[in-house]
Amino acid sequence: MYHLRLSSHRRKNSDSKLYNVEISDWVMADGACATATIIASDVRRAYSSSSQQLMRVVLRAKKRGDAAFKSGDMPGAILQYDASVKATRDWSSRQARTDKQMESIGPVMARVLGNLALVHLRTGAHASAHSAAHEAIQALSMAHCPQEDMEKMLPKFLFRRGKANHAMGVLQAALDDFSHPAVVGSGHAEAARLAMAIKAQLAKKKKK
Repeated sequence: MYHLRLSSHRRKNSDSKLYNVEISDWVMADGACATATIIASDVRRAYSSSSQQLMRVVLRAKKRGDAAFKSGDMPGAILQYDASVKATRDWSSRQARTDKQMESIGPVMARVLGNLALVHLRTGAHASAHSAAHEAIQALSMAHCPQEDMEKMLPKFLFRRGKANHAMGVLQAALDDFSHPAVVGSGHAEAARLAMAIKAQLAKKKKK
């Protein structure tokens, strides 16, 4: 049994400006919050970190999120993935970052956001799934990653965004995602099946 608690963590940077980080902590009903404490500490450290230090923070949270997902702990997975995303957003917004720095983080963030989209789909949070999948696709477009990784990740993220669109009744957008050349080229059977079904639905609507 979980309940949601919002907590604010404060840290000063070298210019003595005060920053607040709000984290959604999924805490066990008995009050245990060791995981939330670890995440809060990681995010605070990420404020003044280099891209390499941030990468370690993000990868730790991603690893815990993956483990939570595999064990069926969806709230725990969301907490960990959200912590990765929050840390990266705050890190990138606090000061100008070079394209090279952002490229080094991009592929990892794309994976985190893609996993977050999958968790949201599993829990029926389709709007959140769409947002996460869309951001994953954007992160990929900004990332410098091997073509092999791009070809592997992009179809997954497009499919997940398409599933979210389909669930929300945004049929044309879903069809666009399922019919994207990257998805078609990957031979995604479920995407092809859903694309055919949507085409039939849209054609039927036009006849009315």
